[in-house]
Order: sequence, then C-alpha cells, then structure tokens
Amino acid sequence: MSNNSSRTILYSPSQIGTVLRVARERSCQVERRTKRYLAHALGITERRLTNIEEGHSIPPFELAIDWCRIVQDYTALDKIKHIYQVGLPATDPRL
Repeated sequence: MSNNSSRTILYSPSQIGTVLRVARERSCQVERRTKRYLAHALGITERRLTNIEEGHSIPPFELAIDWCRIVQDYTALDKIKHIYQVGLPATDPRL
C-alpha cells in the first residue's frame, strides 16, 4: 500500500488575486463592491488591496478568508481554502 500524500490542486496560488477581485465585484451589497469599503473593512490600504487583486502580492490566509466573508462569497471562500490547502475545491452543487 503506498502513501499518496500529494494533493491535486485545481486552483493555482497565482489565481488568488483574481478569485478575490471577482468575489468583491460580485458582492450582493453594492457598497461592498468598492475598494475603499473593503480596504477599510479589512484594515489595509486601497493600494495593498489593488496589489493583491493584480497578483503583485499574496495575502495571508486570514486576510483572504476575511475578504470572502465580508463580501459574502462562499464559493470564493471554498476556492481560497483549497488554494491554501485547508479545504476541498469548490464544486457546483448541481453536479
């Protein structure tokens, strides 16, 4: 019996910024779609938020989790957990 400790990653760490940007942009609450609101809620600068969304900076796990919770995007939350290897990949419930 072999030990298969490697996990298949469906989402790359390079996609973190895109996942978070899309989560912000599709927030159900209009005010939470703005960089100003989200940066203030996260306690970071708008410049840092932009750097994360553009992929120039990788956020700490806790910041990425808070981001998804603030904009209430739980599919993005599942994707982030998977990228950081603490959860299973997000799946479509219709499957």
